[in-house]
Amino acid sequence: MNAQEQSARKAPVALGPGEHVLWQGFPAAPPRIPARPAYSVVTLSSAFGFWAYWMMVPELPFLRVALLVPILGFLAMAAYPPLTARRRATVFFNSARYTLTNQRAVSAHAEKTIEVPLSACSKIHLGKGERQNLILWNVNGGTPSQPVYFHQLENGEEPYKIAQSLLDTLT
Repeated sequence: MNAQEQSARKAPVALGPGEHVLWQGFPAAPPRIPARPAYSVVTLSSAFGFWAYWMMVPELPFLRVALLVPILGFLAMAAYPPLTARRRATVFFNSARYTLTNQRAVSAHAEKTIEVPLSACSKIHLGKGERQNLILWNVNGGTPSQPVYFHQLENGEEPYKIAQSLLDTLT
């Protein structure tokens, strides 16, 4: 991705008084799609059951044609969740923007925007792996707030170091 495309993907964040952007980024790859094996097993085994019955009843041609509808229906049911999850992951990837300012962390994408004000009671966690996830949240009175996730970062150490140094100055 060239510099022009990267700047086009950066979301403008309405900054408050005294607030300035420390880091902006976006995911390097679409999020991984979680597998739902139980759903797939049930629908595919149902389709296989109809298919097996369809093959064993050769003397009823109209029944064979009628059983094609449930077979195709079960196959479509098995394919629907992965296809919709892939579409949602693509929409998220194309619209996600992450911003870290001196006062808050913001994760914005097509469906919603989540922000957490940074304070002395903020916590930070950087995931391990090739594509890293950065998580920021507040702990006020022992109750954690809704976390802000920066998913699938190519270089998660950079915003982690910036956020960690900011949190160190706040304490």
